[in-house]
Amino acid sequence: MRLARKVDASGLEKARKVEQAEFDSRVAGVAREKAEARRRRAEAETLRLSKVVLIKQASDIDTLKLTNPQIDDQLAVLRQYDRDIPLKSHLKVKAQKKEALVAALERYQKGLSEGSVAPLVQATPREVIIEDRFEGLEEEDEF
Repeated sequence: MRLARKVDASGLEKARKVEQAEFDSRVAGVAREKAEARRRRAEAETLRLSKVVLIKQASDIDTLKLTNPQIDDQLAVLRQYDRDIPLKSHLKVKAQKKEALVAALERYQKGLSEGSVAPLVQATPREVIIEDRFEGLEEEDEF
């Protein structure tokens, strides 16, 4: 019993608990920073993709002579609405990317003609910025 009191009196356990609390706080801070960085990257990517002008016809792919990054952007925008488009990591060659884009555009056109798909309406960058600015405001908030 005396030994236990001596250990308690030395404050080792209290110091360990304080040190553990500080460590937990640092770990939580790092996790918050990483989550915020992920959110900012996703927001920047969404804004970048909102500026992409979509091709409406598959025949425009060759006439416009799209580069790989441009095809990737087209697929990324269409991927938001069409889950049948393969992942970017699965499309290594430009021919595969073109094929996937043609198939996605054909599905989109077919859906438009049947009325099962709403037209893809892209917001202008200005609209995206305005929406972001007013996000989180309550209806009773005044401007």
